[in-house]
Amino acid sequence: MIRFSFGMPLWLMGVYGGVMVLVVLALRLLLGKWLPKRVMPVLWALVLVRLLVPFSISSPLSLPVPGFLEDLGGFEMEQTAIAQYRLSDTIALPGTVWSTVEKDSVGSSAIPEEQAMVTVAEDTSDLPGILIDRLWGTGSLSLTELGYGCSSFPSLLGQLGMGFGGIGLVGMGVLALVLCLRYAWGRSRFKGIYPIEENETVRDTLVRCRINASVCTCDTIQSPVVVGIFRPLILLPASLDFRETGLVQHILTHEAMHIRRKDNLIKLVMMGALCLHWYNPLVWLMARELCRDMESACDEAALSVLGQEESAPYAQSLLSMAVPGLSGGLFASAFSRTEVERRIKGVLAYRKLGAMTLTAAMVVVLASATAFATCGQAPFNDYLGDWCYSGNTYVARAALNRPIDLGPSRNYARSRANAVVMEVLKYNAPDYTGVEALEKMIQQRLGREFQVEPGAFKVLVAPALDPEETAAQYKEQGLVKDDKGRWVMDGKLVHVLEDQMTGEYYSNSEGEVDVYIIRDEQYKLLRIESYLYNRF
Repeated sequence: MIRFSFGMPLWLMGVYGGVMVLVVLALRLLLGKWLPKRVMPVLWALVLVRLLVPFSISSPLSLPVPGFLEDLGGFEMEQTAIAQYRLSDTIALPGTVWSTVEKDSVGSSAIPEEQAMVTVAEDTSDLPGILIDRLWGTGSLSLTELGYGCSSFPSLLGQLGMGFGGIGLVGMGVLALVLCLRYAWGRSRFKGIYPIEENETVRDTLVRCRINASVCTCDTIQSPVVVGIFRPLILLPASLDFRETGLVQHILTHEAMHIRRKDNLIKLVMMGALCLHWYNPLVWLMARELCRDMESACDEAALSVLGQEESAPYAQSLLSMAVPGLSGGLFASAFSRTEVERRIKGVLAYRKLGAMTLTAAMVVVLASATAFATCGQAPFNDYLGDWCYSGNTYVARAALNRPIDLGPSRNYARSRANAVVMEVLKYNAPDYTGVEALEKMIQQRLGREFQVEPGAFKVLVAPALDPEETAAQYKEQGLVKDDKGRWVMDGKLVHVLEDQMTGEYYSNSEGEVDVYIIRDEQYKLLRIESYLYNRF
């Protein structure tokens, strides 16, 4: 099941785009000798789409937003989400110590009549204190994990792009102005432009390349360049000797490939990405590498028109037109000495593309497009079901790993998910069941219930610990609370108390011993270890 949506935050578009830049560079490093040069600009175009279009595709290939990105992005809980999905909505079987029978709950949109065995505990006063504390975030379950909505305005990474009192927008505006001024300055340098009249080599080359463009000479340039997008113009140096038909043919074919491949339009889109993500160094790296790969791709495309036998003469033409120390930049395709050396090596290694090479290139492009489109997704509300309890060792809740439509309404999906979780807890999860086994069991059942892959769901499990029973177990091991509510172990104040299984943590700077609570996979207490705290 695939779901397409818009609304990915700008900062996350930049993060995913940066990862894609690194992936494309890795592909070029590993496969560059075997892949056609024309594949690289296609991969860079996929990166541009990710940087500019705020779409998100949810599929079985989608990966969850990494937790460190959510923390770095500063997502905060919305109060409206708290009101919609109350923390006290805990599903429990009648007759258990946590159930509160509410007749009004039966037959509601959340609990259909056929599920009258399941009720909603509206009053958390009947729930064990340890569980309530954990649900409120003092244990291992955070509020974000409970599936509440997240703000769409991150507080840290978002500020780099859009915040800090408008600095992000100012940065975009300043860069856009600089690029426009640079473009205007570059165009003003083109002086002494004269159209080429009735040149047979020029006419035949344009016809052979199947493009319609004007060709002119320019007195102020030293290297060929294409200007314009919708009405492209090829400028040739006025010093070019048109009697060297081979040189003219090579140059025009190369520039014609720039026009046919819409390279100037791609550069315009690339500059838009630079303006939006001006703070991201990986986007600037992408811009430089894209310009370089465009030239190599045009060399390869030109040789596919000229023929493999023209490789050596074409390389000589590149060398003869090289301008030492001149870089192409974002607006022109000038030839620097370093770039020519790299490109000549590629030209001399050119071979006509075979069926296997073309097939491999298509596989790389399609696989990259699929991975880039579906692996990264925007933050979403992962709420699906409520916490469920059936009187045994655990409480459990179903949540989503990716945004997915599971029915006509959220309450409909909620009731079905609650029924599945409750059924597993009641009939398929005896006290000796491990947490991982329970999670997998519920995932499999949810997958069958909703006819999607089990990986679309995640299951949150917490121990159903009775506070009185737990206090009695602690007391047997010498761990109690004094009249001030401080933990005491064998008559000594506790400095740190930690229960990794339940997520419980306590500290007191005046304490003398560190206490660690050891449980088995079913959360049953095995032992309590204590160590003297050494103060340095």
